[in-house]
Amino acid sequence: MSHERNIILCQPDATKSCAACCGVFNLRDITEDALARYCGDYEVRARRAYRLAPGCHLEGAADLEKRDIGAHVCPYAGFAHPGRPGCMLHPAVRGREERDRSLFGAKICAEFLCPAHAILTDAEKKLLVGALTHWYPYTVAIVDPESFRWIIERVAEGYACSPAEIMSHQAARGSITAALRAHADYLNGIDGPIFQYSVAEYALGRSRFSLAGGADALARHRARVLDSIAIK
Repeated sequence: MSHERNIILCQPDATKSCAACCGVFNLRDITEDALARYCGDYEVRARRAYRLAPGCHLEGAADLEKRDIGAHVCPYAGFAHPGRPGCMLHPAVRGREERDRSLFGAKICAEFLCPAHAILTDAEKKLLVGALTHWYPYTVAIVDPESFRWIIERVAEGYACSPAEIMSHQAARGSITAALRAHADYLNGIDGPIFQYSVAEYALGRSRFSLAGGADALARHRARVLDSIAIK
């Protein structure tokens, strides 16, 4: 399988983006409405952050329940552009580098690539970027890349085409979005962390939620996902 580091999934185009590495999927409520509220409240958190002494870091989710109390939810995650969550300290947003004010700092934030970059092939990354136009299902696919792979395989089977041909089927692209939204409902209902920062951590945790896993507990959920895209 081919994996190109120059296919970056964070901010691929003007229609969507992903801010999972900012920790937002570590919130207990990871519904679209809840994450949109969190990103939309950036200005409130920023006013508190600017009052902190140098070297002090604001916890973004101080008043919100988290899935893992030890994980950081960055207060600087927000809607950098309409429908595009991201880092509000990024030089593309601020006009200068300000990410050293965050807990992880500019160097780590600039160099980090999430597990989806290593797990998905170049063809799968291109399909992910091309088929999805909304930040929420797009982020769900990045958070759980093996479920995204499972979904595109099932959609291809249902439309009697190869995964590479899905882009020519508008209905098939819509089915991918519907399946990811159905999967998001399931992810929100289970306990524990969802987004992982390394491939090894993702491999350890995926059995709880990945559609590609063989756990019997997921059989009913897989059936619901297939129903959501009208593929039997």
